[in-house]
Amino acid sequence: MWVDGKMDSAGIVTLRLRARPEADLLGYRILRANSPDHEFSVRLESFNDNNSYGTNDTLYSDTVDIATLTKNVYYRVTALDKNHNESAMSTILAVPRPDVIAPVPPVIRDVRMTDTSVILGIIPSTSEDAAWHIVYRRVGEGAALDSVARLGSRDTLYVDSDVSKSTAYWYSMRAVDSSGLRSDLSPSVVGRPYETDTRPEVQNLTARYDATRRVVVLQWDYPARSEDFWFVVYRAGTGTQLRQFARLTSADRTYTDNAPLQREDGTAVYAVRVVARSGSESKLEPKVQVTIGR
Repeated sequence: MWVDGKMDSAGIVTLRLRARPEADLLGYRILRANSPDHEFSVRLESFNDNNSYGTNDTLYSDTVDIATLTKNVYYRVTALDKNHNESAMSTILAVPRPDVIAPVPPVIRDVRMTDTSVILGIIPSTSEDAAWHIVYRRVGEGAALDSVARLGSRDTLYVDSDVSKSTAYWYSMRAVDSSGLRSDLSPSVVGRPYETDTRPEVQNLTARYDATRRVVVLQWDYPARSEDFWFVVYRAGTGTQLRQFARLTSADRTYTDNAPLQREDGTAVYAVRVVARSGSESKLEPKVQVTIGR
């Protein structure tokens, strides 16, 4: 009969057997398996005609590998007398392995932004013993990571509403298992809540067809701004919708379209939109029309 069994951090198993009253006890046969449903194999035999077990419990030691995901190791034992009569099998003793394997980190599969939040889609840790997830965030590229939320082990969504518009936030996560072991950090992702304010439209937009060079020259005015932005030029032919086809820097105030239309006779419509790095943009106004021809 078992008293108990324990395993230390080095994989040393200590097994304690209840003292037996039989005077002719020869010893024990100890068997081991990695699952209670597997076949048990003999691990240790302690037979000695001169053994005197007396009234004390008997201790045995075993060594197992702890770097495995199998949580327990299982033992059974039989007793033999000096005539080699063997008892029935004991009950199964499950000895827990110490948890030395960190959990698998969760994965941030996608990032969505609104003007008031950053939303993380999460693939949870695949480790069975993962107990919870920690969300980390840093504000700005050179800042330190701070923990901002603790999620359940099966949570698949996190909404960060403590954000400011046009500010970049980097996120990462890790899993913590029931033993307190922590996974590596997941790869970081960035989210930037966008602004809903529109930007002013360009002013004094003109389009002039240069018949000599067969190009259309656009010009406009726009005041300097402290934010990072650029211009996007849109064009449409006769009976078609406006489509963007050129991106210019914030310093540009003119653009030359070297291929205004596939044919030289017709009408082209142009517009220039202002797009800020924050995600805000101007209306697609004003629109100008120019006749293409000789």
